[in-house]
Amino acid sequence: ENFTTNSWGRHLRTNLRAPALLSKEFSKNIRGKNNNIINIIDQRVFKLTPFFFSYTISKTGLYTMTKTSAISLAPKIRVKGYLPMTDNMLGGDATRPGDVLKIRNGKTIEVINTDAEGRLILADALSLASEAKPDAIVDLATLTGACVVALGSDIAGLMGKNEAFLGQVEKAAEDAGEKVWQLPLPDEYRDLYKSPIADMKNISAGGYGGAITAGLILSEFVAEGIPWAHLDIAGPARADKDSAELVEGGTGFGVRTLIKLIQSFESPKSE
Repeated sequence: ENFTTNSWGRHLRTNLRAPALLSKEFSKNIRGKNNNIINIIDQRVFKLTPFFFSYTISKTGLYTMTKTSAISLAPKIRVKGYLPMTDNMLGGDATRPGDVLKIRNGKTIEVINTDAEGRLILADALSLASEAKPDAIVDLATLTGACVVALGSDIAGLMGKNEAFLGQVEKAAEDAGEKVWQLPLPDEYRDLYKSPIADMKNISAGGYGGAITAGLILSEFVAEGIPWAHLDIAGPARADKDSAELVEGGTGFGVRTLIKLIQSFESPKSE
C-alpha cells in the first residue's frame, strides 16, 4: 500500500523502519457460487520493552499460518488478510504526546499515550478493510494488558458489532478448543476517550476498563453496518511455561479459531 499521503495516520509516524501494510486475498479459487467476503486483520508492532517484545515474537507467523491454511482448505468464501506493521522506537520523528493523527477514514486521534500505538495502526487497517464492504471483519491483536488483568493468560477478550457474527466467532473458538469471553462495548464509555482537540484520544481517562475502551476506539473505524469482531489475544498469545497442550513461547492463538470460522462462515444479517 502507498503510505505517501496523510490518509495513513499512524503509519506515517514511524522511525527506524519504513511502515508497511500487507494485504492479500487468501482464496482465489472459490468453490460454488458463494461469494461472501470475510476480512482478517492481524497487527504487528516492534518495540524496545522486553514485555512487548515477547508478545511480538509470539505473533510471528499467525498471518502466514492462517493464509496457508485458508488456501489449502479451498474455502467457499473469499478471505482477505491485512497486516499493518510499524515500529515504536526512540527517534527524532517519534510520535509525541499531544500529536493529532488523521486516520484513513478521516477521523482524528489525539495521542495521549505513545505506548498505545497498536490501536492506531489497526484503525488504518480497519478503515481500509471497510472500504471493500465485506460481509464481516475480524481482527486479532495483543492489544491491552487490561484484558489480561480481566481474563487471565488463557482467555481472549471478544468484542464487536453484530451479535450473530460474534456468535459465529464464539462457536468457532469453542470448536477449535480456544477460550474466548465476550466483553460489552457500552456507548456510555465513549465519553472516557473524548478529546477537546480531536475526535477522540487514544486511551481512556481514569485507567479503568482499558480493554473495553480500546475496543470502542477500534469500533470508530469499522464502517456502519459491517459485522465486526475484535479478539484481544494479549493473554493467550504466549505461554510462560510448558503444559499438556503448549510449549513455552508463542502459541499461535487464534489460528484455529480463524480456520474454523472460515470453514463455517455464513453472512450475518444486519442489525
